[in-house]
Amino acid sequence: MNSNKKSSENRSFPLNVSNNRQTVLNRLNERHTQSQVVNSQRKNVDSFGNGNIHENFLQHFTQYKLAIVTDLEDMTKKIQGYNLPINERTQSLNDLFQEKKTELLPSKKFGFSRQQTTKKQENENKNESHPESSICKSSSIVAPKNNDSIIYDERFSLINITGPKHFIIPNINCSSDSFISQTVYLIDLIDCTIEICHVFGSLIGRRLKNCKIYAYPISGSVWLDECINCDLVFACRQLRIHQTSNCRLGLHMASRPIIEQCTNLKVAPYQLVYKSLEQDLSTAGLSINNDLQKLLQIGV
Repeated sequence: MNSNKKSSENRSFPLNVSNNRQTVLNRLNERHTQSQVVNSQRKNVDSFGNGNIHENFLQHFTQYKLAIVTDLEDMTKKIQGYNLPINERTQSLNDLFQEKKTELLPSKKFGFSRQQTTKKQENENKNESHPESSICKSSSIVAPKNNDSIIYDERFSLINITGPKHFIIPNINCSSDSFISQTVYLIDLIDCTIEICHVFGSLIGRRLKNCKIYAYPISGSVWLDECINCDLVFACRQLRIHQTSNCRLGLHMASRPIIEQCTNLKVAPYQLVYKSLEQDLSTAGLSINNDLQKLLQIGV
């Protein structure tokens, strides 16, 4: 009896072991499956988080980059505004040199001397005897005020005149192929209207009062000093204005103006319009485009 019981127990033991083993394997499989699911979820969460971080980084980087580029562009514009090109600075210095040369070393053939006056009278007598002659008539000029030590070309200068009067420079009978090398002098004028109807090299105006000046393009510089209540229309390479007040300016310039000790200046674009304007601008070495707003960032 005992032996039969033992044999039955021996037969059931392998079955129990087999069942337990299967149970353990099933549990391990379940744990493995759960572990895979958890790992997969973690990977999804990590990848989603990394994507957000990457997207945020790109967004912030783009914003910072845009801000830096904007600052660089603004600084570049400011630098370009204050830093004139080399050719403009060279031309400006050359214009100043030519002005000083004209003032300090004028041509002797235009000096006001007794000998010159005698020759002038002789030429006038010859012109009267030959009315068909095409010789350019000279303007009558009185010695300027304030002892200006400058010798003027009579054909292109108006000195010490009180109007109202109207003048055209050059005279209709005056023919010359070198106007662009000449300087126009307008000194001590009151109530005068002057039309400068040719491309000249430079213009100097001093002590003008209640005057109106309308000039074709000037290839060099325009220098204005002590002008009061005037209308001044110029197209030039360089403009210098000193001690001037209550004036209206119509300007076309190649570089920034130099304005010192001036008050109540009203500025507008160049207003003259005529058939050969573009050709005259080209002859004077000026651009057709007039970026006046950019050149006038000076708080006139």
